Amino acid sequence: MQHTTPARFIIRSARPEDADSMAALYKETYLVANSGSCGERYPFPQFMDPLWFANNLIRKEFCWIVAEAFGKVIGCFGVLRNIGSPGSEDRIAEQTGLVVNEKWRRLGVATGLMAELCKRIKDATHFIIAEARTANPGGWKVAKKHGFVPIGFEPLAHMTDSGHEPMLVLGKLSDTAIKNRSIDYTVSVKVQKLAKKVCRLFSINCPQANESIPYPITFDSWRELRNILVPVHPVFDKTNFEEKGDFRIVSDISNNDQLPKMELNLIGNHNSGIVRLKRLEGKDPNSKRYSEKYFLVFYKKDLLAVGRISWDHLDCRARILSLQSKFHGLQGILIANIVQSLKQLTRNNDLQTIVLDVRADFSSLHVSLEQLGFFPTIYYPSFISKNSERIDAVQYTLILEDNIDKHFESVKFLDANCLDVMNTVQNMKD
Repeated sequence: MQHTTPARFIIRSARPEDADSMAALYKETYLVANSGSCGERYPFPQFMDPLWFANNLIRKEFCWIVAEAFGKVIGCFGVLRNIGSPGSEDRIAEQTGLVVNEKWRRLGVATGLMAELCKRIKDATHFIIAEARTANPGGWKVAKKHGFVPIGFEPLAHMTDSGHEPMLVLGKLSDTAIKNRSIDYTVSVKVQKLAKKVCRLFSINCPQANESIPYPITFDSWRELRNILVPVHPVFDKTNFEEKGDFRIVSDISNNDQLPKMELNLIGNHNSGIVRLKRLEGKDPNSKRYSEKYFLVFYKKDLLAVGRISWDHLDCRARILSLQSKFHGLQGILIANIVQSLKQLTRNNDLQTIVLDVRADFSSLHVSLEQLGFFPTIYYPSFISKNSERIDAVQYTLILEDNIDKHFESVKFLDANCLDVMNTVQNMKD
């Protein structure tokens, strides 16, 4: 399939034989002078590896398209499909890597790529996530033309050629997602402040706010904690917990193969309140830029909860990608332990933010995170599937740097709606 444009370039599906040209385009765009690594200022260095592209195009995990002129690739764009729960109706996609050869910019190439990619995934997607730079207006302006709405702001998101740059996050909803959306739940007061701004832009209603009782983030005794635990599934029974049981958190597991077996299918991907997505992660086997870590909660030899963290040491950002627990009541304690452990592991200021996505209908978890210093930075309306309905989600961010106002002040080029969302996020960071 290909689409011809008036500017004498065509847009078509990427093919394995395009791998060298696509990787070369990313290198050309993001090469850092006098650097040992061309991926030093780009969060996904694998895009600069022709072999990675060739394998990826064969597997078709992504949908990649390219713009071609005079037989050469002059632009490319991709989307990671179906990053939600396996077998569910989440139907979430994450756009990435919109890049155009410098000589072909401002000639409609980026607009053509965005239009074609949105058209190709429209029928299979309910929510599309897009991240745009704030130091350059091109990306978010193209997204805005195709129905994307600002849903949040990420301070200290990525290290770029402009320094540690904040990012604007945009979202696009299908009509079906809006139709099936439920707001029959409450959110924290802080979450509602951001939700009001975002929901207004989508012309949809906002959930009510209520300060719920938080999950504990510390505990004095196992007996005290045991009394508040609630199974996430009837098969998980706490009657065998002794008053003085051997309760511990292990944080030295660094390989998925070392994980004990756990009834993950019964816990589900989102049932602990943390939204578990297959987000795009940076990969660079030739450097120590990325690491992952697992945190496990045990009662004796029984695994009660597990969290997975991906850490980008150059971007100085850690993302809690998943947290699954057999019992409600453990989430706050595990997250508090993760935060403390990551702080202790920090070297040379290589951790400045910790982020995670949580369900909007878990207001107790919202309050727990806010007690730990997290604040809402992105609001995702009608994000994940729950039975026949869809519910919202929110990203929380913890900032470890003392003064981040300069990162908000450095933002340029945004329109009134984008600035309104950004200012709302900024006002909640304290």
